[in-house]
Amino acid sequence: MTKLPRPLPQTADPQVQKLLRRFRFSLDGNPIYFRTDTTDREVFNDIFVREEYGCAGEDIREPRLIVDCGAYTGYSTLFFLEKYKNAHVIAVEPDPENFELCRLNLEPYTNRVTLVEAAIWSDDSELALHRGELADGREWATMVQPAKNDESPDVKGIDLGTLLRDSGFTEIDLLKMNIECSEREVFSKNYSKWLPYVKNMIVQLHDEHAEEAFFKAMLDYGFLFRRPPTLVACTEISPRAPEPTPGGKLSAKDNQLSNGDFEEIRVAPAQIVPGAWIAGSSDIALDWRVIVSDPQFSVALAVRTGRQLSGENALLIRVIEDQAVLQGTAPYAAIENTTVLFPKPNERWMIRAAVKSSGATASLTRGAYLFLRLYYDDGSSTDLRTEPLMELTEDYVERGGVVQIPQAPPGRILERATLWLYVWIANPGLEAIPAAAFAPWEVLFDDVVCSKI
Repeated sequence: MTKLPRPLPQTADPQVQKLLRRFRFSLDGNPIYFRTDTTDREVFNDIFVREEYGCAGEDIREPRLIVDCGAYTGYSTLFFLEKYKNAHVIAVEPDPENFELCRLNLEPYTNRVTLVEAAIWSDDSELALHRGELADGREWATMVQPAKNDESPDVKGIDLGTLLRDSGFTEIDLLKMNIECSEREVFSKNYSKWLPYVKNMIVQLHDEHAEEAFFKAMLDYGFLFRRPPTLVACTEISPRAPEPTPGGKLSAKDNQLSNGDFEEIRVAPAQIVPGAWIAGSSDIALDWRVIVSDPQFSVALAVRTGRQLSGENALLIRVIEDQAVLQGTAPYAAIENTTVLFPKPNERWMIRAAVKSSGATASLTRGAYLFLRLYYDDGSSTDLRTEPLMELTEDYVERGGVVQIPQAPPGRILERATLWLYVWIANPGLEAIPAAAFAPWEVLFDDVVCSKI
């Protein structure tokens, strides 16, 4: 017996109906729909294959309310529903065609989803929908603007303060925002009404104006920061402490660091070359300093850009192409974060980083690891290492480990600690290996975090 295909559902929009198709796989047994000849497949790949909204890692635990601003066709909302089984998601989308498909994809989850056909704005406004004017002008690039004199408003604008108040929740555990340049408006005005109630957020910043508004709005907040391609992720958001502890950048109460803190990520690159790594500030993202760097290595803040002006920010350790690795040598680079930490004996600390590598290895040993260096009052120190990262890949992977702070040796007092990154290569062979045989070899550290657990 031949199994007949299930008919496609009927939609309220003839254009959507004409292009409507069903993916061959489902989520929880529920079908997922897309439109042919649109950006739907590309967005689906970004969300479910690349998992770009998983960039906050384990920092977000058991969220109750997620607000998905710019829900498009519902794929990001579906991702959150699957990842956070107990969360309620408010999905906001202004484009009627996108919203119709969003409604269709989220129909099986009506008990966990609130759909809002509107645009996120700085206040409750009447706006005009603009297609084909941003970026490549395709379906994922619909934007809104205040209606001009010759335009009739056709989109309702709503501010996040109103959205939160009407939701019945007291705070937003995760705010996702991809609203096609409207973020510059949202983070420029009236953000004090809702930003204090946001615990974590993932935002796409589309241009320099959006970046400027975003970082200005975040000045009064502390947060752990990640910057995967085209996104910024802020987790554990809280008001900043008034003053840091003398001699250190963080108070003992905060007692954690991240290379994605506000000042560090705003170091301007030397230039922007789409799709390429370029050297940036020699300050190594302000809070990192090179302690040892053998001639084979160079160390810099790197910025990778793509179609968006925003991109990855990372610590880049690269082999210099005209430096050979001599037989029997093991050159290395050691980098210290200048943030002073204040651990106590018997405490457990988590050290982690997103790490990747590129380039051939040509019969040499190479690796990297993070360690916490403890300093005692007599000037001595002890290193607490994590497992070496020997199998680095060209994709970012999160690595690290838990270290336990030991009791100080007799007669010594533990005063402080700092976090270090260490990279080495070794040539155990019988002759020198020219750098050209394995260069470029790069190790990139991003989202380096050290905190008490």
